[in-house]
Amino acid sequence: MYDIKTVKGKNGVYQNIRESLKKGQPDRFIIDGDYGGLTRELLDSEIARLERNGRSPTEIIAILGDGSIIYWP
Repeated sequence: MYDIKTVKGKNGVYQNIRESLKKGQPDRFIIDGDYGGLTRELLDSEIARLERNGRSPTEIIAILGDGSIIYWP
């Protein structure tokens, strides 16, 4: 099961995933960053921040602002 998130702003990925994991929701995410202009660099930075804080998701599928799709890990 995946949790679908639409993100806006610089900390959107981190905040949305962190809150979902705290609530015990699925640890697999589909991130729609198209509207918010999400970049690969920002996605990587937000994932690293989650890992540093012990809140690492199992899987992320992200739609970036340029329309490309990134699979993590």
